[in-house]
Amino acid sequence: MIKVNRKKDTAIQSHFPCFTDDEVTICKEIRRGFSAESIAKRLNMTIRTVETRKRKIREKMGLKKEETIITALYLLEINHQ
Repeated sequence: MIKVNRKKDTAIQSHFPCFTDDEVTICKEIRRGFSAESIAKRLNMTIRTVETRKRKIREKMGLKKEETIITALYLLEINHQ
C-alpha cells in the first residue's frame, strides 16, 4: 500500500476552509500530477468518489467546468508566496 501524506495543507486550508480533509488530500494529489485513477488507488477510493470530490472542489473554488483545479492551485501557490 502506498503511504499518502494526509497532513493539512495550510495554503489550501487558509483559502478554502470549507474543504474537507479528503478534498485537501485530493488537491495535494492533483497538484503532484496524479490522475483520478491514480488518486483513487492511492487513497483507497473509487474513481467515481474521486471525480465527485473533484466536482465539489471545483464548485467550492468557484471554477467553471472547463477550468482545471491544477491551474487554480498553481495560481493560489504563486499568490501565497
